[in-house]
Amino acid sequence: MADFTIVLDKTSALGLQDQLRRKIVEAIYAGALRPGRKMPSSRALATDLGVSRNTVVLAYGDLVADGHLETRDRSGIFVSHKSVDGSIVGRRLPDANASPIADRMVDVPVDGGIRCPQNWRQYPYPFWDGRVEASLVPVQEWRKAVRLASCPRDAAQWSDGNGELDDPILIDELCTKVLPERGINAHPEEVLVTHSMRQALQFLVTLLLRPGMPVWVEEPVDPELLATLRGRGARVERFHPDATTAPPDGVLVVTSARAGVASGSLTGPSRVDAIARGNGVVIELAMPADTLEPGAARPALYATAGPGNVIHVACLSPVAACGMPLAYVVSDASVIARLRMLRRVSGALPNLPQQRAWAYFLALGYYASALHRARRALTTRKTALRDALNHYLHPDVQIGTIPGVSAYWVRCRDGRDAQALATQAAAAGVLIQPARLDEARQAFSMGVTSIPEARIREGVRALAGLLRASRSDVETGPRRTLSGSALRRALAGRTFLYNTVYGEPCTIEVCRSGELIGMAGYANDDPDTGRWWIEGNRWYRQWDHWAYGEAEGYAIAVEGERLYWYDATGHLVDKAVILRNAQRRLA
Repeated sequence: MADFTIVLDKTSALGLQDQLRRKIVEAIYAGALRPGRKMPSSRALATDLGVSRNTVVLAYGDLVADGHLETRDRSGIFVSHKSVDGSIVGRRLPDANASPIADRMVDVPVDGGIRCPQNWRQYPYPFWDGRVEASLVPVQEWRKAVRLASCPRDAAQWSDGNGELDDPILIDELCTKVLPERGINAHPEEVLVTHSMRQALQFLVTLLLRPGMPVWVEEPVDPELLATLRGRGARVERFHPDATTAPPDGVLVVTSARAGVASGSLTGPSRVDAIARGNGVVIELAMPADTLEPGAARPALYATAGPGNVIHVACLSPVAACGMPLAYVVSDASVIARLRMLRRVSGALPNLPQQRAWAYFLALGYYASALHRARRALTTRKTALRDALNHYLHPDVQIGTIPGVSAYWVRCRDGRDAQALATQAAAAGVLIQPARLDEARQAFSMGVTSIPEARIREGVRALAGLLRASRSDVETGPRRTLSGSALRRALAGRTFLYNTVYGEPCTIEVCRSGELIGMAGYANDDPDTGRWWIEGNRWYRQWDHWAYGEAEGYAIAVEGERLYWYDATGHLVDKAVILRNAQRRLA
């Protein structure tokens, strides 16, 4: 084919036969291979492409069987006239002039903020929570589940649907295996499947919201949800579970799946519970517990307050989804019936083959085993992230998290704009997820589902360099640092107390013998030992395990009961309190 070239990629995951078939079909529908055109012989095309003749023969055979090509006795193979019978227009280039329809379009609510880039895997340090790094994906298990869902017997079942009901096997698996982990005992008619939690929220907003309705949203708020609520005329306020303001009559409360992560604690549900037991409506967004051990999950509000005024929205864990996300809504049967009608009108039913594949994935224990493997990996990665933040960003940030989630929320002590920082960090290859907690507080999320453990430390180091390079209050040694014998006298035999970046106490005993003894945690459950020495005007320390077991040197300043560490560039690395009456004998 002198006027048409086919290029095959021998490194592609798609086989050569399938690639050839795909290229020929694309060429037919693009008009490059017109009906009636004779195709090259299998021998000639195989020689052209550098593949076996059998590869071409099999591809041709499939295309003839599908009607894209046709054979003619003793004449060869030709492009079939039937293959493009349904096409009545050719391809055209987009019109440079805007369509008059554009003038009639309404604005779509968008947050204008930072979204996860499509090519996030190409970034060296992607800390984007919810995106899943390839080693966590249970590909083999999903292959088996999809194969089972595609067998003729199952196909006959899911092809009988009327586009309204969910797969009954999947609903049964959700009711018996997934919901009980959150204390929810639901009947099949009380559960609805959606593509995502965001889609479920859109359905609920459409169903429940009226202009002027008071809506309270818990921090951190999804900016696009906020824009949607305001665009529909809601009176939106930020909801603080610990505040004492009386809720407006008929208030709609939208909780945040990440509220505990942002605050670093599990907020008691008493106030939300009271609203749910009154005449308010609570939409409870639940975060999948990727790293939470079985049995350690906190009961859902839906389970404790009752289903009357609570709607539970959650999703199956992204680390097990293999590119097929699925969410669900649990509520009173009458609410689910209305949501089902709304879903049918919008044509948004998750396809039944996908639902059946999920049903097998749950029923065969693949979901539970995938979460078990992910918990081990994510717990290790989360510890690595905590240690790196403590090592490189201790004086600059505060962090918070709760057991069971795969991210830390990070706040800069100088109050800098999280969105601007995220933009700068992305340009340096570090992806972080910014969020505004309220009008004054800003934070960003750093997750570990998307980054291998081996890259976590370097990613935090790169972020630390960016933060310190842009600081306007760099301390370049304003305090007088100690040297020589004065430095040794100030440190030898002393005990220092400070807090880690994750808020736990830590004591360091500097023994005169040159030994270091460290105790971290409220129960001294993270001990370590090491050694210290002085070279010139710098104090050096090296732990056995802490701080990656690497030697580091610092300039030291002492003012009263306070000790200050400075790195080689003059940045303040840490502060500590000197304990004058330490109990341990520092020989």
